[in-house]
Amino acid sequence: MSRDIEALGASLCADAEIAARHAHSLQDVDRIAQVARQLATVLDAEHPADAVEHVGIDALRHQLQEAAEMEPVRVACQ
Repeated sequence: MSRDIEALGASLCADAEIAARHAHSLQDVDRIAQVARQLATVLDAEHPADAVEHVGIDALRHQLQEAAEMEPVRVACQ
């Protein structure tokens, strides 16, 4: 998924007019791709809890660490 997002961003950046008009949005696309890549690394890890420690995006690492400390939500099935 992150490769697809990066390819989309690269395609849009190839058009100088679009890149100039939408620079901030294209930076957001890049950030989304980075987050997707980091999440995929954690989910693919043999020990996801340990992999969280190696997440390079500080805000994401902190969110994942906080989520790991929360009580699981129990959903009743009917």
